[in-house]
Amino acid sequence: MRRAAGKAGRGIPLLLAALMPVTAAASSDGTTNLAPNPGFETADANNRLLPEGWCTFSIGADCDIRLYSRESLEGTRSLRINMIPRVGAVQGVVASLPVEPKTRYDFSVSAKRARDVLSSAAGYFKLVVEWLDEHSGEITRKESAPVALGSLSRKRWKRFELRKLRVPRRAVTAKFSVQFFSTGPGRGVVLLDDVRIAATWKGR
Repeated sequence: MRRAAGKAGRGIPLLLAALMPVTAAASSDGTTNLAPNPGFETADANNRLLPEGWCTFSIGADCDIRLYSRESLEGTRSLRINMIPRVGAVQGVVASLPVEPKTRYDFSVSAKRARDVLSSAAGYFKLVVEWLDEHSGEITRKESAPVALGSLSRKRWKRFELRKLRVPRRAVTAKFSVQFFSTGPGRGVVLLDDVRIAATWKGR
């Protein structure tokens, strides 16, 4: 496994990443967005090419993810994922957050292909949430259906989400990641923006 710019991270299975400080922001529906740096507007202090609050990871090749200022859904930046042209390569971004028991969470992100790259590349991506216990051991995980890169528009952003994820018993941390899987030699580019992580329901 290769790690990007000193960022602690992993592919599959994910390694423990440090808990990130979160500046929560209110959303239009009244819930609080818990995602760190959700629009990727702030660069990491130690590596200005990467977003603060997120770790990058890769398997099978060097990670090729960086901040991008030519296209964005909101604000002035997005996150650019240059697909690795090697079958079996995996890369992505991940944020770790503490979670509350008897709570359900939503995780969503907007994505599109870059306007300046015609190829869609051969591959797909998934949203993944991994639940960890107090010893950083994985309890279980939830994954979205694979999204083929060729299905993404070069003109319009599209929203992808995992909804109403129940915190399993003994879970104290969740790792929210977007993982990209290469299945061919293409060099397509995917953009991410407007990440949202929210606690949408709390039981007793």
